[in-house]
Amino acid sequence: MGQGNVSNQSSAMGASEAYQAIAQGTTTNKTTSGTSQEIQFGTGTNIIRVATTKACYILIDDDGTDVTSSNGMLLPDGGVDYFSVRPGEYLNVIQVSEAGTFSLTEGK
Repeated sequence: MGQGNVSNQSSAMGASEAYQAIAQGTTTNKTTSGTSQEIQFGTGTNIIRVATTKACYILIDDDGTDVTSSNGMLLPDGGVDYFSVRPGEYLNVIQVSEAGTFSLTEGK
């Protein structure tokens, strides 16, 4: 899969945004729980796509710190987002109130 631009048109706002397409790498799926779970990014990973079926908190850092409701970013039910990262960094995930499926895809 090559890289290119993906266009997102918002009819409600009349705005248009361009996103850089990513080359898909490793995908890791986890069932979220009340315990922080860690995923380390591989060599060459500089962007990630995350998706969740149930609300969760995530934390991206360079030392694998456990995520909590105090230090994490909220990803809502059905949330999908992209983050710029560095190779070797970590993402930790923890559920908000109920277990769900969390998916992280590394991109280059």
